[in-house]
Amino acid sequence: SNIGMDKTALITINPENFRSVKKIFSTDNYDVQNVSYSDHRKELVAVLYEDWKSRKEILSPYYKEIFKDIETKLPEKEITLSSSNKEETVFTVYAGSDRSRGKYYTYDANAKKLDLLFLLGGENKLKENNSI
Repeated sequence: SNIGMDKTALITINPENFRSVKKIFSTDNYDVQNVSYSDHRKELVAVLYEDWKSRKEILSPYYKEIFKDIETKLPEKEITLSSSNKEETVFTVYAGSDRSRGKYYTYDANAKKLDLLFLLGGENKLKENNSI
């Protein structure tokens, strides 16, 4: 909502009178663009907003650990989880930057294992073992 505010924020509302009850996330300078929700875990995962590039605030402790591990393995890359299995333990991960088209990986959260799937706009001859 942006009712009574300069920027769009993520809030909870009272459904009886549609009044704001609690602000969950906001920034002083940017509108909230999107929200990610886990059907499996029944929780908010992340809030997305954009300044000079896409930003995300991870709200879920489970997903914070996943992003922390992936970002350690792929430093200085913009990480996006593009899909997952129903249990949310295996993910398709995009990693790129403003200087590369990026790569896609599979990530097993239980094993903390990241495997290269393919490169975007590049040669896709993969080695037998692509684990990172």
